[in-house]
Amino acid sequence: MKDGKLINVKTGEPFTFELLLWNSTDERVALPIKSNLARMGITMNIRLVDTAQFQSRFTKGDFDMISSGYDPIFFPGPDLKIVWRSDYIDSTYNQARVQDPAVDALIDGIVANQENEPMLQAYGRALDRVLTWNYYVIPEWHLDKYRIAWWKRFSRPAVQPKYSLGFGSWWYDAAKDAKLPKR
Repeated sequence: MKDGKLINVKTGEPFTFELLLWNSTDERVALPIKSNLARMGITMNIRLVDTAQFQSRFTKGDFDMISSGYDPIFFPGPDLKIVWRSDYIDSTYNQARVQDPAVDALIDGIVANQENEPMLQAYGRALDRVLTWNYYVIPEWHLDKYRIAWWKRFSRPAVQPKYSLGFGSWWYDAAKDAKLPKR
């Protein structure tokens, strides 16, 4: 630390980076993070650009950080390849631009062990540790509820899925539909 700034001991430069945004509404999430980082001596500059410039810079990898969502998964599966594996570095899926042989090997283990629960669990936990250790993602916010709207013409089972809305288990209920006003 020097003058309240976090300094790189090798280069002597302060820790500064840019958050690239394309949507002005994302600033309301970014500003508290910027403030918290400043308290740690880190400068985060927010750059708001139009969608065309954002897409161009994103495609070229010309950014320090972007704001994006990562949906949590309960069970590690082959879909992790497109989000984290080096093969997808030039696609829009590997947004963190991860190129790590350890990550690739762990994902290969996950794909190969889909039917072997103890090994799958071990590979999944190891991948979680590697991804966490490398700070590819900074949590911005979390909402532990779903916000949805639906007509009261559907019924749902008494036992709800733990990690999803379970749309596939809903059904049309003619008795409920009959009670709704006619259009």
